[in-house]
Amino acid sequence: MFLEKINSTEDLKNLKIKDLDPLCKEIRDYLIETVTETGGHLSSNLGVVELTVALHHVFDAPSDKIIFDVGHQAYTHKILTGRREAVKSIRQEGGISGFPKISESVYDAFGTGHSSTALSAALGMAKARDLSGGDNAVIAVVGDGAMTGGMALEALNDIGAYGKPLIIVLNDNKMSISKNVGAMSRHFGRLRIKPSYRKTKRRFKRFLRAIPLIGKGLDRLISRFKEFIKRIVLPGTIFGPMGIKYVGPIKGHNIEDIIDCLKNARGEEGPVLLHIVTKKGKGMAAAEDDPARYHGVNGNGDTGGDTFSAALGRVLCDLAEKDDKICAITAGMADGTGLVPFREKYPARFFDAGIAEQHAVTMAAGLAAAGYKPFAAIYSTFLQRAFDQVLHDAALQKLPVKIMIDRAGVAGADGSTHQGIYDIAYLSLMPDMTLLAPCDTSQLKKMAGFAAGYPRPICIRYPKNCKTEYPEGDYALPEYNGEGGFNGALWQTLKTGTDKVTLLCAGNRMLDTAFSASEILGGRADINIVNACFIMPLDHEYLEKLYSEKHTVITMEDGILDGGFGAAVLNYYNRSGRTGMRVITRGIEEKSVPHGKIETAFIKSGLSGGSIADLILSENGRA
Repeated sequence: MFLEKINSTEDLKNLKIKDLDPLCKEIRDYLIETVTETGGHLSSNLGVVELTVALHHVFDAPSDKIIFDVGHQAYTHKILTGRREAVKSIRQEGGISGFPKISESVYDAFGTGHSSTALSAALGMAKARDLSGGDNAVIAVVGDGAMTGGMALEALNDIGAYGKPLIIVLNDNKMSISKNVGAMSRHFGRLRIKPSYRKTKRRFKRFLRAIPLIGKGLDRLISRFKEFIKRIVLPGTIFGPMGIKYVGPIKGHNIEDIIDCLKNARGEEGPVLLHIVTKKGKGMAAAEDDPARYHGVNGNGDTGGDTFSAALGRVLCDLAEKDDKICAITAGMADGTGLVPFREKYPARFFDAGIAEQHAVTMAAGLAAAGYKPFAAIYSTFLQRAFDQVLHDAALQKLPVKIMIDRAGVAGADGSTHQGIYDIAYLSLMPDMTLLAPCDTSQLKKMAGFAAGYPRPICIRYPKNCKTEYPEGDYALPEYNGEGGFNGALWQTLKTGTDKVTLLCAGNRMLDTAFSASEILGGRADINIVNACFIMPLDHEYLEKLYSEKHTVITMEDGILDGGFGAAVLNYYNRSGRTGMRVITRGIEEKSVPHGKIETAFIKSGLSGGSIADLILSENGRA
């Protein structure tokens, strides 16, 4: 009734306040219908419907700048800003992004995807406004999970020091993806549930209602008294001493209250934080009961099956049972990285650092320096944020930190901000770094056991899903010889062919592609397929064997070509003077991969089974 009439924010402003609650219900129904079909972030978006409607009802975007931290909760924002029908294609190939994107709409003031960036971006926009003499509002919408990130705390410090108008909307749903952790989360919890504040507030409201007088004078008295009560019963609020006015807690599903608070905040002469309490998954019973499960839904394309993440959880529990030095670390992603079983079984050795990857890696280095064996499980896209810590605190000090790089490779529907395609290239720069890629979950188990006893920093990268479990073969890993080298082969041949064409495959996805190519070729070519499970260091003996036998080598990796595995193989042959060696590299050619199907990204980069088969036939013809 109302939603179909909303084609712009102006249409929203034309609605009466009494019409906004029914509009919110329609938006929730629309989100449930579309997101369960397309896949995407569901419970987080259900929780911010009233908040987002109120923001666009009060403020005048795009002149007023609304910045969503992370941005996975911006679906209602997209619906209200002329993209209602496009939401049906969200995260789909050729459709709109699941995150705010500057190139997609003028209403997307800042592109986001990672946590804890909105406050810094908002302060930059506020300073730009003031430098140019503008008077537009700048609003950062931040989930309290993002407040566990160091970058957010740095920005808060600077916002308070700057002292100019800026509105921080704290969307407090007690969650990030998993349940929030840390002192900041506990602080917000105390603000939410302080009984003395709520009791005093209720009593005073009853007292006011008994007074027959109304007017501006009473409004001022109410406002002043509320601030007085807060100072009495909420001592220790951290924002006031930082120079940021705190207002709240505010009921996050009472749209009239939110609108009133936003209007008041716009009139403030300095920074203000509105603490708005919402319920993640609001309006969908299953999502309300289990918001973490419905944080992201797969839609109709869900294939199920075992995952590397789940396998890691099982493996670490087994290792920890025999070794009390084994610890597990996550950066706010216990569910996603498969560590929930470890947390439940070994709570004293499980550490959730919050959304703070830099801190998580250096904490792991500290544990390693003290004689423990820390496994830090972090998504590839988020590990980028801890580049300096991996280099400075782990690699340069040769500390045996074990980093489990989850969601490595092309991310698919999450798009450019979440691609796990850069880790091979940037880890290749680091001294004394070992990087492995398991062919399946059985080899992951062996690699985790190998890493537990490995005395140097080591990373193990893998995608979410394990499409194929390869037949049990000789997956035995070499022994570290104590002198920076290994005793035994680093790579394994999974298929021996008669042709002198060898595919060096870095990881499970590439092996799947290689065997698909072999099947497509049939009797037209008989190739060799190698599980190049040690990405760093390379298996020099195997490379020398291929040179001596005059093989054509095709490297395959689920990462960017520049600086990747194939580049390392080429570099080895060039530096060692192995002239005339035919090496063809295949990897992700685009530096920024948009959202869409993983298969499409592979096709574009020549990594599909068909394109590899065609390449092999052309090489055979060339010979």
